[in-house]
Amino acid sequence: MLVAKTCYLRAIEPDDLDFLYDAENESDLWHVGELKQPLSLHTIQAYLDNAHQPIDEAKQARFVICTQNHIRVGMVDLFDYDAKNQRAGIGIVILKECREKGFAKEAILCTLDYAKKHLLLHQLHCQIQESNTKSVALFSKCGFTIMGTFIDWQRTKSGFENVLFMQCIL
Repeated sequence: MLVAKTCYLRAIEPDDLDFLYDAENESDLWHVGELKQPLSLHTIQAYLDNAHQPIDEAKQARFVICTQNHIRVGMVDLFDYDAKNQRAGIGIVILKECREKGFAKEAILCTLDYAKKHLLLHQLHCQIQESNTKSVALFSKCGFTIMGTFIDWQRTKSGFENVLFMQCIL
């Protein structure tokens, strides 16, 4: 378990099935990722069945973010794990009703510490839609720097949107 001030990050447990199902199927969040359709309980269960794999094999790791009272408020992911180049991507989702309470910042900082001290990574990176100014500000406060802009990178309902590539050297 990775502990911060007001929250902690823990491994996914079998009883997280409904939580993951609800979070992955929140269509308001689909525009920030690659998911464009609902996931079945069967698909989520298959993911859970393999969630125990080490990051070296799975190339990803997901942690559930919980309050000190053990209430699930979100998830943080490390993905595209690259041991040779000592880097990984990072993504975070906080449930709508739990946003703007500091959980995201604490979870990101906790993940940075874990990535540096335990995975021995040199850097983390993320891609954020340019219009998502709250996420850009959040990652900036956590030590990430905008390294470049992908022009017209993601298609949205209103056209194409630029995506910022952000990086944090650990």
